[in-house]
Amino acid sequence: MRGIFNLKAFAPAIFMISILFIGCAKNSPRVSNFSAENTANPQGESGKIVEGNLIVKFHDGISPERISEINIAMRARPIKKIGKDNTYLVQTPDDVDVRHAAMKYMWFGEVIYAEPNFKQEAF
Repeated sequence: MRGIFNLKAFAPAIFMISILFIGCAKNSPRVSNFSAENTANPQGESGKIVEGNLIVKFHDGISPERISEINIAMRARPIKKIGKDNTYLVQTPDDVDVRHAAMKYMWFGEVIYAEPNFKQEAF
């Protein structure tokens, strides 16, 4: 007896869709090597995190109003704009762990990256 769906007929399509999803996830610009357990800065050097400070980069074309909305949703306050692009140093509330705040910022599609601010020490 033949079932409602013939899985053999759908197997190539299912395979191609799964390859597509894997490829998209691999090349996603939102994938970051930062995690709450990893306290190394992006260059791989260990450093001390400045508690309460995050560096957040937003996509080009995001309005200042939308950036403000995201910061309000995160209970963060912008300290200063860094450079000419949409990168900001923000202050998080004292009761918020900056590593977790960085991961929560990444939930917003407008955010390219959010990472703790690392203190650099001179030798």
